[in-house]
Amino acid sequence: MNKVIVLSLKDSHRRNIIKERLFRVGIYDFEFHDAFDARNNNIDELNNLFNIQLFKERYGREPAKGEIGCTISHLMMWEKISKSNHDNWIILEDDAIISPLFKLLFMERNKINGLVILGQSKLSWLRTLYRVFKLKFKVSYFKTGFEVGICSLDNVWGTVGYHIDKKSCDTLLSKVGTASFLADDWKYFSQFIDIWHVKPLMIREDYINIKSDISEERESKENA
Repeated sequence: MNKVIVLSLKDSHRRNIIKERLFRVGIYDFEFHDAFDARNNNIDELNNLFNIQLFKERYGREPAKGEIGCTISHLMMWEKISKSNHDNWIILEDDAIISPLFKLLFMERNKINGLVILGQSKLSWLRTLYRVFKLKFKVSYFKTGFEVGICSLDNVWGTVGYHIDKKSCDTLLSKVGTASFLADDWKYFSQFIDIWHVKPLMIREDYINIKSDISEERESKENA
C-alpha cells in the first residue's frame, strides 16, 4: 500500500487546502513533512547545504532560494523513505489538485514500482490532457483505469506529485551526491533510474489559485 506524504512549509495555510482535496477523493491516511524554508538563510548558509557553483555550471544561472529549498526538501524526503520500513510512497506538494483517478493507486491490483510521475506543473487539465495525448507515450504496462509508461523528460512535469520506492531513493541518494540540481530535473535523474509516467495524469499544480514564489524568483534569475 502507498503511504502519502505532503511537503509543506510549517504552519502554511495550504495544509488545510490539500487536506480537503485529499479527503474529497477518499484519502484520509497521510502525513505532513515540514519543507525546508530557504528564504531566511543568507547565501553563505545555503552554500553549506547546496553547491551553488555546481548548480551554475549545470544550468548557467544562479539558483533561486525557493529552488534550493525545494531540492533540499525532496532530498530530505528521499532520506526519510530510505530509512523507513515502508517501500512505496507518494510525495505531494501542498499546491496539488487531485483527480479522482488518484484513488486507483491504492487498489492492491494497481501496485506500481519505482519513480512514477503522477502530475504536471503550470498547465490546465485540458492543456495537460492535450499535451500528454499528443506526446509519444510508450506504454509499459496497464493497470485498472490507467497506464504506466514513458514520456519525454522535459521541464514541465515538476515535483507536484510522484510515486517513489525505497530502492529508487537508495539509488538516487548514492548517485546524485551534493545537492546542486533542480528537484524536477528528471532528465538528470534518469541517468540512474527509470522515470515512468501515468496516463492519464492524476495530479496537477494549482498555479492559478496558489501563488508560486519559486516560479517568480526562477524567472528573475533566468532573465538576469
